Formats: sequence, structure tokens, C-alpha cells
Amino acid sequence: MTHISGRVKFASLIMKFLLLGSFVLFIFVSAYPVLGADNPFVNPAYSAAGDSQITAHAESGGDGPNQMAFWETWWFMGLVGFVLGASVVIGYRWRFHFIEQHRQRLAVEVFERTEEIERRRQMASGLSDIVRLLNTNQPLEMSLDFIVQQAVGLTEASKAAIFERQGDLVVVRACYPPGETYLLDLKNLDSTSARCLLESTFLNKPLILSRIDPATMKSDTRWELVSGDYRTALCTPLVVDEAVYGGLVLYYGEERAFTPEEVRFAHTLADQASLAITNAQLKIKAQEAAVVAERSRLARELHDAVTQTLFSASLIADVLPKLWDSDPQQAQERLEELQHLTRGALGEMRTLLMELRPSALSEADPGELLKHLADAFTGRTGLSVHFDLQVPATCEIPADVKLVFYRIAQEGLSNILKHAQATRVWMHFRCDLEMIAFTLRDDGLGFSPDRLPPGHLGLGIMRERADSVGAELTFSSQPGEGTALRLVWNFNKNTLE
Repeated sequence: MTHISGRVKFASLIMKFLLLGSFVLFIFVSAYPVLGADNPFVNPAYSAAGDSQITAHAESGGDGPNQMAFWETWWFMGLVGFVLGASVVIGYRWRFHFIEQHRQRLAVEVFERTEEIERRRQMASGLSDIVRLLNTNQPLEMSLDFIVQQAVGLTEASKAAIFERQGDLVVVRACYPPGETYLLDLKNLDSTSARCLLESTFLNKPLILSRIDPATMKSDTRWELVSGDYRTALCTPLVVDEAVYGGLVLYYGEERAFTPEEVRFAHTLADQASLAITNAQLKIKAQEAAVVAERSRLARELHDAVTQTLFSASLIADVLPKLWDSDPQQAQERLEELQHLTRGALGEMRTLLMELRPSALSEADPGELLKHLADAFTGRTGLSVHFDLQVPATCEIPADVKLVFYRIAQEGLSNILKHAQATRVWMHFRCDLEMIAFTLRDDGLGFSPDRLPPGHLGLGIMRERADSVGAELTFSSQPGEGTALRLVWNFNKNTLE
């Protein structure tokens, strides 16, 4: 654009010189009739000879032949006018020509810049769609399929594929457009692709491969990973956990070279694929960690509750035959205690089994769930829970509400075990056509609701659970008078299904 602008300025300068020259010539010719023939600046008869020639001319009476100078002739005047007009026309046409060229070049450049901006916008939009997909819980296969589909749409590639190295084999994980894929053996020394991948991609280097047959100097359209006729491939490595996982390869149907920007964009797409693979591996690790944590929790529960309960029951069962012969009354009391312990261990085991199967909590009868909690509490503490259940067959409790009631009852019994030092516990559950009500009461130490110690999160968590389904949770307690917990959910005020 700089040289075009310079040419336009040069043409403008030439036109100005032509106009100036024509204007000076026109003024000079036009001044002759005004100044007269006797003016020494106009008539050549007055030469450098001086005043003597002027006097001689005057004495002769000026009767000599009246010869007109050439610039006084009509044809010279017309020629000057023609030159002047032609100079103006040519100058303007010259300048218009260069301005038109400049405008056309600008139009072409604006069009190219507009296309480039649109292409960059599409790339940014495509990458944004990929990032949005990666932030969801979609499986890895779906994410990789979407990335190769976007790679074909955002580049000029005819096909895109993502492959993974599994030992000495290369396996295609995703391919678009869909087609037949093949395994690649890296130990096959006759394979050009295997050699190239080992020397570039799996050394974390980009690879541009054009299949040229040395014998014919023509492109070989056969590829060892995918089916189809392609002549050029651009392969970028996928790096996961600082190791080369595989690669993203773009196939083209013609011989071509790649700009640095195209190579960088291919790296960007490969980075998105690496991120998808990393996220999938992290999800697997998180699931494995959750399984390990749950197993550890169950092991602690079994050790703290069931194992100790069964150990106590075993001791009682061992001494019971001897005690029965010496003191039948005490043996009867021990037998009742053994019954409580075994019932508690059974309730604890059922509770743990339900924790392992969350669907069992939503499918089980609410009275049965609360009975398991009461039995487990009795097995841990030796305290009997006075259980009152009023649930007609027509009462249908939403699964979310049932789970909240179960969790709050579980937390309430745990608080009694840890803090109340109670000797008696009452549990009441009622369901009718209007509401569901649950009450848990003990005769323990109690507490002042206004003076809860900091960090006491149990009550707050129970309130959050109740609020999540629109239930009303209230506490009544005073020091030395025990504690009562009441949870109510109204059918008319809530629309949970």
C-alpha cells in the first residue's frame, strides 16, 4: 500500500507542474495585447542594441513591413489552449487512474481482513464450544469426537483423528468424518508412519508428512491409521502429565504447506484434547479416591459399632451358660442384653448396607428406616428407644423428603450419643394426608440454644437439610431438662414429587 500511495503522490505532483507550466505560458501569451508591440519584453525588434536602434526605427517612420511574431498567431494561441486543456485532462485522468487502483487495492485488503476476522471469530467460537463441553460431565469419547469434528470445521482439513499410544501399538480414539481405522504397530520398521511418529510426535515434536513415492515422485494416498485418499498430514502431539499420550492428526486431500498460524492452531486443538484426557483421568482418580474413602468409612463404622457390639455379645454368650446355673435372674437380664446387642448389630449392618445402595433409602419404608436407626442406636449405647410409628398405607412420602427425615434422625441420634448422656430416648413419626411429623426427644443434659459453642455445625446442617425441601425444624432444650427435636413437612405448602 505504501508504493501505491507514493505513485498517487507522484502523479499529483506531475499534474501540478503541468498546470503551473500551462498557466505561465497562458499568462505570457495573454499579456502581449495588453503590453503592446513596443514593449521590449514583448517585441524582439527591441534588442540589446540599445537606444540607437529605437531612434532609427522611429526615423524610418515605422513604415517597414508589419511582421507578426509567432506567438501572436491564431494557431499558436489555439495550440496553447489545446496543451493547457490536454494537460488538465491527462493530469486528472492519471490521478483518477491511480486513485481507482488505490481504492481497488483497499477494497481487496478490506475483504481479506474481513474474511480473516470472521475466520478468527469462528476459531474463537469453536474453541469456546470445546471449553464449554469440557466443563460438563460428558464422557471422554464424546469430548474427543466433538474436538475432531470442530478441527475439521475450523480448518481446511478433510479428516481429523486423535490417536493414543498403547505400548507398541497406536490406536485411533476418535475420527471425523467417521470411517474405518486401523492399528499401527510401532515395531514395524517397514511402516513409514510408525517411523515418523517415533522420530517426531512421540518425541513431542510436530510432524508434517507428505506421502511421496520415491519411484514415481507421486503422492501415496494410502495411510496406515485411517481410510481415505489424503496427500498431506499435520500431526501434533498430545501431552498429558508431561508425557506424550498420543497425537492429533489433520489430513488434507492436496499437497500443501502450512503457515505458522495454522500450526499454532493445530497445537491449540491438541491442547484442548489433552485437557479433555486429563480431566477424564482426574475424574477416574477422584472416583477411586471416593471409593477408598467410603471403604475406610465403612471399615471405621464396622469397627466402632458392629465389631464392638458383636464382641460384647460374644462375651455375654460365653458366660451365659455358667451364669444360668448359678443365678438364673441375672442370666435372664444378660439374655435380654444379648438380644439388644444382636438387634443393634443387625440394625447397624442394615444401615450400612443402605448407605452402600442410595436407591434403597428412597425405596424403603420410612418406618423401617427409622427402626433400623433406633436398633443401631440401641446396639451402640444399650439404651432402648421408645418408638412410636403412625404411618397409614395411603401415605406416600416423596423420596427427597424421606431422605431428609432419615438424615436428620440419624444426626439427632448421633448428637444424643455424643453429648446428651441420656437414660431414655423417645422417637415419634406420624404421616397423614396433611403433613409428616417427626419428633426425637431425650432426658439428657440439654443445652441453651442461645449459647451454642462456636464450630457446632450439626444443628446448622440439619436446618439446611430441612430448608432444602421446605420443612420446618425446631428445637426446644434447656440445661438439665433434655432436648426435643421436631421436624414437620406439609403437603399443602410443598409441591415436591
